[in-house]
Amino acid sequence: MRRSWDDCYNAPMNTVHPKAVRRRLLTILYQRYMNNPLDMLGPSDFLTEEGLSRQDLVVNIHYLHDAGLAELMVGYNPQSFNAVRITAKGVDLFEDSYRFNRRFPAGAGEEDFPLSEAARLVEELLAQVDLVPVDAETRRGLLQDIEYLRSELSRPAGSRRPEVLRALSGWIASVLGAHGEGLSTLAALEALFVPLEKKNPV
Repeated sequence: MRRSWDDCYNAPMNTVHPKAVRRRLLTILYQRYMNNPLDMLGPSDFLTEEGLSRQDLVVNIHYLHDAGLAELMVGYNPQSFNAVRITAKGVDLFEDSYRFNRRFPAGAGEEDFPLSEAARLVEELLAQVDLVPVDAETRRGLLQDIEYLRSELSRPAGSRRPEVLRALSGWIASVLGAHGEGLSTLAALEALFVPLEKKNPV
């Protein structure tokens, strides 16, 4: 039987700590902002996440809104929400790894992966690609590979695939290497893969 939003508020909280849920939600919101700062996410965009219940989503999205970390668009049902996006305050918090980890600590078993640093390096790499003198088709393929890399990095903790990250960085390096642009940024990004490879050897 389908549960109503009222059921979400009346149901007991599950065993996942609220701070872990808020960390996860803010990470998703940040990644969407970096892809498109004008885009907003609806409830269905979050409920595809493994282990995230509708109850956890509603309660903790409202918390992020009340804390000034997320902007909420509410529909006719005030207990629900239509769409949400991260605020500038939320972006600043996420990009300050020390403050973010103190406020929303990584849960037990979760990778302490420097996602904000990875996101910054990806943006830097995208900017450097504009300086590479290649034809339109090569540039389009390069940008697609970097977006694929960004998507893989934004996967939930424990599900990032180091072999995919290495393959993507190798393809990107094969194009950049001929022109000398972006290699130092790519090397810094690859250094972040090392802890993932130790946790998840191929």
